[in-house]
Amino acid sequence: MKLQYRRRAVTASLAVAAAAVGLAVTAPAAHASPEDPTHGVVGSYSATQPGDIVVDAATHRGYITQYGGPTSSLSVVDTNTGKSVGAIDGVVGYPSALAVDSGLGRAYVSSSYGGAISIVDTKTGKVEKTVTLSEKNPDGSRPQINDVVVDPTTHRAYFSDYKSGNIRVVDPNAADAVSSILVHKSATPTKLAFDSVRGFLYIADTNFFDENYGRTLWQADVRKGGALKSIVRADNLYPVDVDVDTNTGNIYMTDTRATNLWAITPAGAILSKTTLSPTAIPNGVVVDAAAGIAYVADVMNGHLWSVDLTTRATTALTDTKVPALEKVKNLALDTSTGAIASTTNGGKVTVVAAYPLPATVELPAAQVGKAYSQKLTAADARATFALTSGTLPGGLSLAQDGTISGTPTAVGSVTVEITAKSVLSRASSVTIVVSEGPVGPVDPGNPGTGTGSLGNLPDSVASAADTT
Repeated sequence: MKLQYRRRAVTASLAVAAAAVGLAVTAPAAHASPEDPTHGVVGSYSATQPGDIVVDAATHRGYITQYGGPTSSLSVVDTNTGKSVGAIDGVVGYPSALAVDSGLGRAYVSSSYGGAISIVDTKTGKVEKTVTLSEKNPDGSRPQINDVVVDPTTHRAYFSDYKSGNIRVVDPNAADAVSSILVHKSATPTKLAFDSVRGFLYIADTNFFDENYGRTLWQADVRKGGALKSIVRADNLYPVDVDVDTNTGNIYMTDTRATNLWAITPAGAILSKTTLSPTAIPNGVVVDAAAGIAYVADVMNGHLWSVDLTTRATTALTDTKVPALEKVKNLALDTSTGAIASTTNGGKVTVVAAYPLPATVELPAAQVGKAYSQKLTAADARATFALTSGTLPGGLSLAQDGTISGTPTAVGSVTVEITAKSVLSRASSVTIVVSEGPVGPVDPGNPGTGTGSLGNLPDSVASAADTT
């Protein structure tokens, strides 16, 4: 279900005189109070040994591997509600990783012990076919696939085979033909990320077998022939997961040995190594480019971390530290809503989301008979707005994007409740003043406020003097 957090209504009046013209009155920006959570749990349920997780943002469905046996299944979660919506049976046994191609309506499921993968039709929820990546590796072992990603433009799927040092490639444009990209004879490619804007495949090489070789983050320009280059190599690097900020192209990589989140440019420059906590064991990472945040799963402390992509400031989201997030491990992002789906070593599938954080805006007082248009905003541009209590002054209406517009018909002061909603919702009280004419200076004895805000800040009025 969708949750709504509602603070107590707080309103203030704007005292105005009628002497001067052109004075806009603004209040200091409000700040979140300690009891205001920034994130909340949308929903959670138990699953059979949940492992990897991926989200199809087009359908708001998350797919989760359930590590069963020779035959296994995927659990399916609705990222808008956090509820289980069924399972897909008959996928390859011992599933280790999966990816979704929204454009083709496909999911790829790999096995940690074998060269076969299942291709699932996500529209029907049925296994479409089984494809063999490789019967055997050069040393006689079977491929062991640790991760898979999809290029949404070419629709090719890339599988990391850490036993052979290869990336296996399935091309649906060629009847699911399989080819290989050799990373290095000593490489053990584990986690993958794909920059859908620039066409770069990133390969975290943890090098399990050859200490003289070093640990590496590789970049492959797969849309232009697959040229490989090492962009970071370090003995003290122990990459666990990797994701890309598609706005900037920067790569974010978790490092268990140093409890760091690395930020790296596509050219290989290290922007930062952010230490989350001396006790943290970072694992999964997802980048919400729209919100400007990287989320990191902390297995040791049982909560998420948020890292600001601009300032690198870290916040432990301990308000989400509930049993559902104990030993949280793997993460996936619904890019269309910002919901974060997770799996834990404790057997839980949990969806967490941010409350729509406010961006304070000045809202001048309206005037009778004069066209009016002002916009409320939230920090996450994906949020929508709705009037949930009260009635706006006659002649004004609220659009879903937060625009209050129209031509007021009567003098007065009206307080309404407006809710900003993404996956979770937050309601605030907003006061709108309609005056007859030019607004004068504020009475020093009753300064009031002149800003409007929604979301995670104390409810405040959305009123200020007219600037005309």
